[in-house]
Amino acid sequence: MSDGKADRRIVTTAEAVEKTGVVHRLGRYIVREANATPAAASSSPTSSARDLVTRSRRNAHIQDFTNFVRQNATILISLTSLLISLCAVTFTAYQVFATRKHNRLQVRPHLTTFAERNPIAENNQTKITWRLVNHGLEPAVIDSYSLFVDNEVINTNVPSACLRALNKAFGTVPANSHLLYLGNDYLMGKDESLNVLIAELPTPPLDKLGSLDDINEFDAGLKRFKLSVAYRSLYGDKFLFKG
Repeated sequence: MSDGKADRRIVTTAEAVEKTGVVHRLGRYIVREANATPAAASSSPTSSARDLVTRSRRNAHIQDFTNFVRQNATILISLTSLLISLCAVTFTAYQVFATRKHNRLQVRPHLTTFAERNPIAENNQTKITWRLVNHGLEPAVIDSYSLFVDNEVINTNVPSACLRALNKAFGTVPANSHLLYLGNDYLMGKDESLNVLIAELPTPPLDKLGSLDDINEFDAGLKRFKLSVAYRSLYGDKFLFKG
């Protein structure tokens, strides 16, 4: 009889607590909170404990990082300042390099050639002048100079070699002729012009020419000459001209 009364007291107690909406775990009596959702009610104590451990670890990591920052604030500030300084130095060095490169391109020497032709002069002579000109903005230091006829180099320092080259190109030795000899390390100034080749060839009078097209044949020998010049700027930049 006493056991029956105890069971009724347990039920009565559970019902009373259920109505009040209070959630407790009392010994072997487990009462749910009246307003709890089914999902929350179904969660196990093991899952809640795991979440608590996870939050505790995350908070511990945040606290460790905060303590590290506080303890090493001076070092971190110094490293940040050093990094900013290195970036500034790198950027400045790049600007200096780019400016110098731009200046080099702007003031570099530039060699080119052009020919002057006077097909029929007063003395029935055709004068051909082939010039080497520095059209750049600074002097050119000549490292090597080579003149060719039919792809054979001419030793322009030897007069007989020059005469043979002229005869090979024009079929005769012009009365007034000149081939330029240029030594290494010659400093060719801005806008300076050098006569690479000068040749005067006899020309028939205009009334005896078969056609005006024959005039173009008088300087055909000039096309058989080629020029190669290796030079550098005052900055040391090297260039090669072929024409």
